[in-house]
Amino acid sequence: MVNNENDIIIPEEVPGPEVDDDVRECIPVPDGTGNETTGDCETMDGSQDLRLSIHDIYFSGLEEKYLELEAKFAELHEKVNVDLDEQSEDISSIKGELSARSGLSEFKQLRRDFDVFSKRLRRVVKAEDSINAEVLDAAKVPPDVLEITYAKTLNDLYNAMLNIFGDRESTDIVENARDKVRNFSAGVDFFNFENGIFRVKGLSDATSSKLVSVKQIHETYVELFKLLLQHVPNYSSQDFRSFVETGSREYTVEKVVSHERSIDCIWSEINKATSELTDLTENVKFIAELQNTQLDDIKSNSTNIDEINDQIQDIAKAINLHTKALKKLNNTLASALSSDRTGEHGSLHAAETAMGMDISCFEGWLESKIDRSEVLQICNSFDAYKEEIKGSLVSIQEQQQTMVSIEMLNSIQAEVVQLREQVENLKNPDSKAHDVSIAGEITEDANLEIATGSYEELIIGELTSFGPVTLKQLENQINSRGCTIGSDELSSIAERMEQAQLLTSFKKGRYTYLTLKEMINV
Repeated sequence: MVNNENDIIIPEEVPGPEVDDDVRECIPVPDGTGNETTGDCETMDGSQDLRLSIHDIYFSGLEEKYLELEAKFAELHEKVNVDLDEQSEDISSIKGELSARSGLSEFKQLRRDFDVFSKRLRRVVKAEDSINAEVLDAAKVPPDVLEITYAKTLNDLYNAMLNIFGDRESTDIVENARDKVRNFSAGVDFFNFENGIFRVKGLSDATSSKLVSVKQIHETYVELFKLLLQHVPNYSSQDFRSFVETGSREYTVEKVVSHERSIDCIWSEINKATSELTDLTENVKFIAELQNTQLDDIKSNSTNIDEINDQIQDIAKAINLHTKALKKLNNTLASALSSDRTGEHGSLHAAETAMGMDISCFEGWLESKIDRSEVLQICNSFDAYKEEIKGSLVSIQEQQQTMVSIEMLNSIQAEVVQLREQVENLKNPDSKAHDVSIAGEITEDANLEIATGSYEELIIGELTSFGPVTLKQLENQINSRGCTIGSDELSSIAERMEQAQLLTSFKKGRYTYLTLKEMINV
């Protein structure tokens, strides 16, 4: 039977041809004497031809299947030859690459390096085994790691005890063991047992303050562990060293998490300080621009001041000359009066006549010395001198205010430098405690200012410290000092102070800046 093309042909038993009743009569039948009676011979020849034709058909089918299998085998043989050729090419290419890449000397060097590495690895394993064989000194383990290790070992033993005795009975066993250890060992209170969990706390602070030693605490732990272990005889736990290593890893993870939180807080403070520093930088730039403008005005007015000084010197010389003339006139009048008083009455008329003559002579001399137009010119010059003196005084006041603004600018620059140093310190995690103390001092100062003064005084102090600011910047600065104030309330207070001429506002771009009245020229 043939199932498919690749199946093996299993010849089936070919059934014999059906024989009719007429044919059966021709089949020889043995009789009792040993002779056979024969039927019709033609019927027997027909059945034999039928059998031969069936066998011919069967063998012809086998021959076709054989030829088909032979063709498939030839095709398979051809594919195998092709694959072998490709593999031989690949092998030859790989062989060529290997011969081109490295020689036998490199493999020998690699072998030597591997042997050296194996020796070093064996030494490391040997050293590790020797370290594990040594007894762990608890005094060399950090107290924070010991807290985690003690808690893990005792909780592991307590969980094994729960499988035997149950919750209530295990709790009683633990409390009895703690009471027994308390009678002859110190530091049992560090091993707190609450709600079925051992917690070891305060060990680091106690050892750092030298209330107890690490050796005493470890002896207490050993005694407590032995008493609890008596109730669980088949308990098998890890080595104490492995618990210490596990505790060290947990402690490291906890510290990493805490440091990440601290870094987040520090970054928030840095961002806040950066925004404040940006606002302060804008104010400093604005003040610097005003200062440069003022310096340019001073340079332009310096030439006018020199001219005014020259005019003042000329006027002073003229005044000195007139003053000398008036003094001389006073002396003459005084001498005339004295001569009149000491002289006789008869000579009074002569003296008066002489005085009149002297006065007329003096008037003539005075008229010869100076005329009215010159006096008016001197008066006008003197009035102009007064105006110039007033202008000089105003410029001197402006220069004084400029000097004040320069000092204020220097103080602001110093504050900017200090803020930058604080930002750099905030970036360093080691200076966290120092930053916290600085923040505490700033908060205390702010609370003191708010407690002792009103909002107006606080606004004046902020404007004095930081110079011209916007209303939003002033609100942020006041809120940063611990005083909560809304924008509407702050706006109304600023309007009242501006009406009282304590503040003044000016536009710069699309922002409105507030500043003190005396700082408007800065």
